[in-house]
Amino acid sequence: MLVMVVIVLTMFLMEIMILGGPQLEKVMYI
Repeated sequence: MLVMVVIVLTMFLMEIMILGGPQLEKVMYI
């Protein structure tokens, strides 16, 4: 299970780094 959590967090970080600020707000609201 821990591996899945790390993969999901990595995907979120990659999207934030690629897309920038706006994506971060979406993640925070979710």
